[in-house]
Amino acid sequence: MHEESHRYQYNGTYLDGSVSAVVNPMTKEEKDWIYQKYPEAAPRGTAIHACMEEFLKTGRQTRTGSHGEPHPFLDWLDGLYSHHIWDTHSPIASEYMVVDPDSSLAGCVDAILINEDDTSPLYKSLLLLDLKTKSQPNSRPPNATKQLGGYINLLRTSSPDHADFADQIKQCAILVNRPAPGPTTLHFYDVNIAEESFKLARDQYHKRKRRYSF
Repeated sequence: MHEESHRYQYNGTYLDGSVSAVVNPMTKEEKDWIYQKYPEAAPRGTAIHACMEEFLKTGRQTRTGSHGEPHPFLDWLDGLYSHHIWDTHSPIASEYMVVDPDSSLAGCVDAILINEDDTSPLYKSLLLLDLKTKSQPNSRPPNATKQLGGYINLLRTSSPDHADFADQIKQCAILVNRPAPGPTTLHFYDVNIAEESFKLARDQYHKRKRRYSF
């Protein structure tokens, strides 16, 4: 994924779109308006996602900036690191790229976790997790049904080996990270409903593209 253009490339060719483009289609003007209205959102999300990736890969809890100063998003990070999900689940993938070559779509999964709680009926099953950062302690969680379903579906289509991997995902959820004193909360979605919802959105996406492609 190329950060500057926010476009995915696969086998040397740029793909037409992404999971985000399917589930939340916006014009360039709409995106520009959002960036102008919420200029802090993208840097905050990028920074906290980077901290979670390092935490999942190394166990390190970043709390300082590049020059030793307190991390600018420390009010978010304390709640992220202390969440109870890490007590029962271990990461097996972080910032994991998935692709559907036939649909020319790609995406990036924030994390795939394995359930390590041997008292749980879901022991050793997989949880697909997406991190959402919010600006206020009382911010409401978004509806991520189609987005999570998109990641599962693209994981299934990436290769034959990944199809079996996708079948092991028994839960999908978002981790909503708010600044203190707001809570960091976990919200689950039905795996099958999520994937079917994405498929419907994907079909509509392709219909719109065919109609206006000339």
